[in-house]
Amino acid sequence: MIPNQWYAILQSNEVKKGKPIGFTRMGEKMVAWRNRSGLVTVMSDLCPHRGVALSVGAIKDDCIQCPFHGFEYD
Repeated sequence: MIPNQWYAILQSNEVKKGKPIGFTRMGEKMVAWRNRSGLVTVMSDLCPHRGVALSVGAIKDDCIQCPFHGFEYD
């Protein structure tokens, strides 16, 4: 890995509207989804509250909802 560079992490067609996808790149667990406008969001696949994988949650109002307590993140 070269520091401070951009790296492809998923193909565009793998990221669906309203459906989170969990993946691991460079040892980091991440989650991605498209909002209603089609923009992609990528973040850590870890709820900061309880450590639950957000990728098994749902998309609600363009936010990802933790399956454990229902907290929402954007």
